[in-house]
Amino acid sequence: MSIITNDRELYFYKNKKLVKKELPNNCKVLKVANGYNHVIILDLNYKVYSFGNNDTGQLGLNDFDDRINPVLIDSVKNIQFMDISAGRNHSLLVSKNNDLYSFGWHRWGFLGRNNINTSIPIKINNIGKVSNAYASENFSIALTTDGEVYGFGINNYYEISEISKIIYFPIKLKLPFKVKLVCPGQDYIFFISDDNKLYARGNNLGGRLGLGNISVYKSVTNVKLKNTVCNIKSNFYHTIIQDINNEYYGFGSNHWDQLHNDDDEILFPREIDIKIE
Repeated sequence: MSIITNDRELYFYKNKKLVKKELPNNCKVLKVANGYNHVIILDLNYKVYSFGNNDTGQLGLNDFDDRINPVLIDSVKNIQFMDISAGRNHSLLVSKNNDLYSFGWHRWGFLGRNNINTSIPIKINNIGKVSNAYASENFSIALTTDGEVYGFGINNYYEISEISKIIYFPIKLKLPFKVKLVCPGQDYIFFISDDNKLYARGNNLGGRLGLGNISVYKSVTNVKLKNTVCNIKSNFYHTIIQDINNEYYGFGSNHWDQLHNDDDEILFPREIDIKIE
């Protein structure tokens, strides 16, 4: 878990203590993306740094050596970036020119191009102007400036396409609405449409899609809510959403009381009795 302070410094929990991570030249942190065992950092000058595990080149440093401290990704130091994302063994960057870059492990199409690992960021072509990128554990998603969504990677539960197969190159998802926010899980995905409605598809184990059952959803399906939604966070088996009234709802697995409820599994969105002002 990472924390960015008000003065844009970066801290991580280690051995139950907060540990500060210094960027080279005392650069300040704008955004951080936590992968499975690696971290990607965007500073206030729109430069990208990385550290952690690097066995598949997911740090983008042109080698496969692990790093303890943040290192500037030198190969793209002359490019300004505005979004970053870290998956299990791969990473994604979005430049201020709306180009999408990927690096790391490509075995199942995570990088959106020819089936080779790359240890430096390489631009993905033929995908349009990208505004945000999302590196899930099993697939990658790009949201464009005009609300279209592209995906590539593992598609065992129809996260990207209604045809279950590995997708090695970006394809445009067939959605009946424009998208303003994407929230991918391990093998499922949520969309917030341009009219602030929530949709889901993919693996529904434990009710993680909030659709009232545990069936796999091949098609994009509306998650019924009392109010329109403005934000969503999902973590493997459970999901929390925030609506326009600043109320919070949760669904999915609750075995460790992560949804603040007595039931082990919650199949429909249920209000979490916590007010955050």
